[in-house]
Amino acid sequence: DAEGQVKIADFGIAKILGDPGTVPDDATLTRTGARLGTPHYMAPEQVEHPEQVDHRADIYSLGVVFYELLTGELPLGRFQAPSAKAALDARIDDIVLRALAKERELRQQSAEQVKAEVEGLGHATLNWKWPFKKAVYWVPAVLLGAAVVGVRGSFGVPEALLIVLLLTTGFAVREIRRHRPGLRQYIAAGTGVLSVAMSVAAVAWLILRLQEKSQRIALVNNLAQIGAILRMSAISTADGMVYPSSTNLLEIGSGAMDRRWLVDPVTGGQIQYFGAGWTNPRPPTILLASPPGPLGRHVYLADGSVQPMIEAQFRERLESDSMQRAIQVYHGAVGPFLTKTEAEQHLREGGTVILLETEKVRQCNVDVAAAFKSASKRDYRTASEILFRARLLCKPPGFEFVFAVPGPDGILSHGDTYLRTQSEHGGLLAAMIVFAAASGNSEALAWGQKGGALAWKDREELLLCTRALDGNSNQDTEEIRMRTADVLSLKVGEPIPKLMKVIHTSKSHPGATRTNLVDIAWPRLP
Repeated sequence: DAEGQVKIADFGIAKILGDPGTVPDDATLTRTGARLGTPHYMAPEQVEHPEQVDHRADIYSLGVVFYELLTGELPLGRFQAPSAKAALDARIDDIVLRALAKERELRQQSAEQVKAEVEGLGHATLNWKWPFKKAVYWVPAVLLGAAVVGVRGSFGVPEALLIVLLLTTGFAVREIRRHRPGLRQYIAAGTGVLSVAMSVAAVAWLILRLQEKSQRIALVNNLAQIGAILRMSAISTADGMVYPSSTNLLEIGSGAMDRRWLVDPVTGGQIQYFGAGWTNPRPPTILLASPPGPLGRHVYLADGSVQPMIEAQFRERLESDSMQRAIQVYHGAVGPFLTKTEAEQHLREGGTVILLETEKVRQCNVDVAAAFKSASKRDYRTASEILFRARLLCKPPGFEFVFAVPGPDGILSHGDTYLRTQSEHGGLLAAMIVFAAASGNSEALAWGQKGGALAWKDREELLLCTRALDGNSNQDTEEIRMRTADVLSLKVGEPIPKLMKVIHTSKSHPGATRTNLVDIAWPRLP
């Protein structure tokens, strides 16, 4: 009509309704039981059994109309599917051919079903057969698949994006060709160029992946070679196997290290050694690691295996290793009195001071480790105030202070692991005096030097503390000493002179003992 709406004026007659004898002969176009309709549009049952006709005969007639609309021909004899005679979506064939089924049970069973199937054609779905009909489409796909499966061995985001791009581009071209026939020649040319570009990109990507795989194999071999030398260079001690403490890999193994092994073939960076001084590391402990690359790192573990790791996993594992090392060493210091679980709890809570007396343990309410944490950030005033408030500095003889200290970065699980000092040695009191002088805390300095003059009047030198280094158990330690007169002569506002004597000893390397003079030795600074 004028509104553009389709109205069916004549769809034929499927069946005369009404009981026999109730409809006058002159009011009908035929007698009861006679066939009526246009032959080519009639369902088979209208001819064979007109008395058994139902609404599914209309579905057959609709199928004939569909076929004629799509192909311009009637479905006579052995006819082809509509998509074989015109450029159509192959999904249309199923709808039309089902409607034209001779057995009405095989047709759609209602007009609603036909409607739903026709409207379903409006939802774009990928025709999986189409992209593989021509080599210009399946060649890039095959190359890309070979690169993914044969080289990488896994499916990641870059591979997924390339495959999605290939398939969606092919589907878009297909849709344009269907709806804009006039553009076919341009689309064909563009598709060819795109296919060539995709093929070149896939081949280049495959070559890069093969090269990267070769580099990864070389990196794994390098790590395995260095790891074997490390294991042979480990020293057997009473506490177990201790790995070489030098971080310079060329100094390990008596020159047996090949310089080429130390270079990461993927990034060109140097392989790093993280296991210096470890005593009996756990199997998952990281001993060696390659520099970070696009795909993460490769690491050599204490169990002798080489594994890949993404950067986040590497950082998490490294932090865990460092804390485990701190727990191992801290428990070595307090193990006779606390279980490993209790020692770990003290360590994670900030290294709370514990007082060790003959087979007894007492916990102080003052976190002396916080003073040394402040000192690691060069906040000496806070450090001196914490120690000044503690009033634990002049305890009678017989007590020993053991507490965790942070490394130069302020992280408890890195750097130095613990300090220990006996009350009669005056280590904490001397530390407070040094921090007070460095920060200009005159009140704490005066109080400390007054107490020290009384406590140390018969002593020329003070053993400030014994310090465990880098989680090396008791294999590597330092003693920090000062002359009593030097401690008592410090003044507010004056630079701290190099008066602290640091004596480094090693059970693993007895000949490595050395002595240095430093200004402030708590904790070890960068």
